[in-house]
Amino acid sequence: MNINAKSIHVFISAGEVSGDMHAAGIITALKKQYTDVKVSAIAGPSMRDVGCEVLSPMESLNVMGIGDVLKALPRIHRIGKDICDWAEHTKPDVAILVDFPGFNMRLGEKLRKLGIPVLYYIAPKLWAWGAKRIAKLQKSQDRLACIFPFEQQWFSERGIQDAQYVGNPSAYASQGGWGK
Repeated sequence: MNINAKSIHVFISAGEVSGDMHAAGIITALKKQYTDVKVSAIAGPSMRDVGCEVLSPMESLNVMGIGDVLKALPRIHRIGKDICDWAEHTKPDVAILVDFPGFNMRLGEKLRKLGIPVLYYIAPKLWAWGAKRIAKLQKSQDRLACIFPFEQQWFSERGIQDAQYVGNPSAYASQGGWGK
């Protein structure tokens, strides 16, 4: 990806309300940075409000409880496959996966196999629920954006050298948003 390019096509995946809000901030910032930006996404209402091509509504991934999860697995698998088919055909310049590790870590691994660079924004909280998924995370991203200061070192000590602390999006929101 040429960061000096005037145009860019970005795929963004957000699967929950907070990720949708943070991704909307990313879209707003991208539109200020690039003269020609196209964003295609698994998107919720905040992302739709700032403007993106909706490949799948984020709400189609939201399920609670083991029974609902089991019933939704075929639909969730199909969404992942459809996104990969789209990405293989379209070849976006970069994929930005926002939090939602149960879905996005698998998606990131598949997108990387297609040659699409993957930025994982809001690192999965492996430090809280166990480091056993480090190997999976390594396969699912090219760059890891951490929102807590200690995460960069924590991931680096476990072999993820491309982790970088980027600040907490809640702080951006309290200062008036991403676009500043």
